[in-house]
Amino acid sequence: MTARSKKHAADASDIFTPSVSAAQSEDSAASKNGFSNALASCDEPAPFTPAFAGQEAYYLDLVPLPLLILDKEGTCLFLNQAASHLFNTEPGLLQGISILNVLTFTTDKPASESWEVLTQSEQFSVEALVRHSLGMQIPVLLEVQQVGETFFACCSKMSPPGRLRAVKRNPQGLLQFIQKVARLGLWEWHIQAGVIHLSEGMQEILSLPLDMASFPYSYLDMLAYPSDRPRLKEAFPTTPFAEGGYTELRVVARDGSLTWASIQGHVTERNPDGTPLRYMGVLSDITARKQHEQENTLFFQISHAIHTTRDLEEFFALLLNFLGTALFISELEVALLQTETGEATLLYKSALNELSDGKAARSGLSPQLLKVMRSGEAAVFALEGAPRSKSVSWLGVPLRMGGAVIGGLAVSRSTPFRPFSARERSLMHTVAEQSSLGIERKRHEERLAHLALYDSLTGLPNRVLFMERAQRGRQRAQRRASFHCALLLLDLDNFKRINDTYGHRAGDDVLQGAARLVTPLLRSTDTVARLGGDEFAVFLEDVASPREALNIARRVHNALRARIPSGDALISCSASMGIVLDAQRYDSLERMLEDADAALYRVKERGRGRMRVFTPSLRSSLRQRLDMERLLCSALPARQFRLFMQPAFRLSDGGLYCMETLLRWSPNPDTLFSPKDFLSRAENLGLTRQLDQWSLEASCETLCRIASRLGTERLIPLSVNISPASALAHDFPSTVVNILENFRLPAGCLRIEFPEQALAATPQKARANIMALAEAGFPVLLDNFGMSHAPLHLLHGLPLTAMKLAPSTLATQQNGGQAPHFLRTLAFFAAELKIDTVSVGVETQPQRQLAQDLGCVAAQGFLFQPPLPAEEALLRLDTAMGNS
Repeated sequence: MTARSKKHAADASDIFTPSVSAAQSEDSAASKNGFSNALASCDEPAPFTPAFAGQEAYYLDLVPLPLLILDKEGTCLFLNQAASHLFNTEPGLLQGISILNVLTFTTDKPASESWEVLTQSEQFSVEALVRHSLGMQIPVLLEVQQVGETFFACCSKMSPPGRLRAVKRNPQGLLQFIQKVARLGLWEWHIQAGVIHLSEGMQEILSLPLDMASFPYSYLDMLAYPSDRPRLKEAFPTTPFAEGGYTELRVVARDGSLTWASIQGHVTERNPDGTPLRYMGVLSDITARKQHEQENTLFFQISHAIHTTRDLEEFFALLLNFLGTALFISELEVALLQTETGEATLLYKSALNELSDGKAARSGLSPQLLKVMRSGEAAVFALEGAPRSKSVSWLGVPLRMGGAVIGGLAVSRSTPFRPFSARERSLMHTVAEQSSLGIERKRHEERLAHLALYDSLTGLPNRVLFMERAQRGRQRAQRRASFHCALLLLDLDNFKRINDTYGHRAGDDVLQGAARLVTPLLRSTDTVARLGGDEFAVFLEDVASPREALNIARRVHNALRARIPSGDALISCSASMGIVLDAQRYDSLERMLEDADAALYRVKERGRGRMRVFTPSLRSSLRQRLDMERLLCSALPARQFRLFMQPAFRLSDGGLYCMETLLRWSPNPDTLFSPKDFLSRAENLGLTRQLDQWSLEASCETLCRIASRLGTERLIPLSVNISPASALAHDFPSTVVNILENFRLPAGCLRIEFPEQALAATPQKARANIMALAEAGFPVLLDNFGMSHAPLHLLHGLPLTAMKLAPSTLATQQNGGQAPHFLRTLAFFAAELKIDTVSVGVETQPQRQLAQDLGCVAAQGFLFQPPLPAEEALLRLDTAMGNS
């Protein structure tokens, strides 16, 4: 150490040696302070002169801990700003007041006696209660060191008071005591010489040799962490009339460790022009506070990222940045563990280039992290690092959820940074807990997003995602003339019949099978989606020409002719397809879908199982369809439905078996629609149950008119068709009973034609309603038997009056040339069950003969009489019975 350095060090320590001035002054502060309760009983203070002024007071005021200078009797000679803040009084107001008037020792002895005993030691500590000016009592620890004739005291807040601490005898100088208690160092900067002088406390904080009491200013600049160096010049300017400043920065010790320090200084000497010549100040170790702040900031950042990031990739990228700032890590690795199989999946692995010398993250899951996940215990390793670094410090911690290990998180950093400390290891466990919550939340959000954008049954995009992708594809095609795109809209043929025949589980299998058949035929740029029900859409993007789009459409259409497995059955499937080419010409995606739907509708009108390219002429047919649906919704309130009748005759003697009521829609006097023209649209619109109720009520009105003409004893029963929706409704039997009670008709005069597809689709619901109708006295006929291929065992135990063979059954068997064994068995089976068989759709004499050969009780069709309006049918009935 140079002579100049030694002299300056001596000067720096001398300024802390207190001396009591001989001059005394009257202290009037006692009447002004806020200690009205504590000082009310004090004796009038003697005239007092402050013992500290100038640089001495300046340095003590810089110390962040409450400091007091006391004489042997406990009179306060000086207190710094921190002490004034603790006592909640103005600076200097307690000078000349006994410390015993504002402190209560936590001991059984009187305060004066305790103080007298304690001051016999050169150094001691005692717990006490501060009588605050606001009336509070604050527990403090008073650490006292005798220096000359005075006592230097450090007063710090603590937990609730305990007992008097043991006296320690270890005399130290006042300067060393300040630095040890406050964890601070003193410095002085001679600007012109460019030299900084520092105390032992500052040497300890900076991890400097004890003989290094002064060094060039540039060396201090090098001790600062690179990104923090500009703060030194900003905090302590050398411009004229600068007063000084304050800054917080990181300093790098010789072992590579980082320490947070606060530097506060003040100009103590200037040139005549005001230019600073000398700074003096303190440097405090604030690492503990900064670490606490950084941990709080880190946890807040992680929590905020959990709620604001879009996905796990973005979340872990932010986590890497957060940990890079807080812990100086260079690489982050996250993996998930399958508890059932023990297999691990790498979720994220990346490095911070600025902290790892540009090193890229290594690919693949590290064996160290796999070991951590399988053991469920944290681990630390020293790994071989990049060429510029000697080693890499690696820390891995498990990720847990609900007590179970779900994965692992690992961080690493290269030298010159030190290995991970115990505090950092504990911190990483908390980071792992928050990361586990983040992973769980993001995976839940991804599941929700998938449910919002993908069909849960087939896994295909839904309408929302399809519209978004198709819109982007159409816009790209509009920007480039060489791009072509097309839209395919398709429905599975007879899908409702599949549901009714095989059940909804089979229908789900068909939808999933259709998705599996179509997806491999498309390119990565194409999108296939399920829009709802059995409706699918395909958007072909960037096709070379309309011809290529048609080739892809043909491959899709042909693939959907395959038989799809469902349980033990193979279900035949086909599709109808509407196609829009050159979709980039459209100004909206909705218009394009409308045109594809128009082409699809034309295919359905022409027999299904085909594909059709949209042409402008089809747009009018779509408009007609929409108009028809609009009119159909208002048809019931407008009383546009009419009741027709068609009789069934006994084949044995030609007598009347029953009269069937049939529904017709007449939107205007010149137009008449049969059920095949509007019933499917009514089902789509949810109108079938309302139509069934209208048919029942209209049939009851007709029965009342028949009874008025022929008499109740000659009442002819009417049979009414109902839809599957009504047949399977739990309240349908009670609805029918209420209707007949309103018309005061017996139940036997109304027969219910129950659809066979309802029995095949949901046998339990159908059987329950059939039994309820029969118990209420309604004859039940099973309609369209043979359409859905319902198994015969379903007929066992059912109280059926008759079963009506589907019209297609006779036509098929007539073309075969002879009645097959199946129909003869069916007729025999029905006869054994005492169920009548009725042939429907008999139009020729050979069909009539075939029905008779099968043993059918009655037949119905154009051969006997076509459907007629109810009034005309009743008139013919009157004529036939001789009552015209």
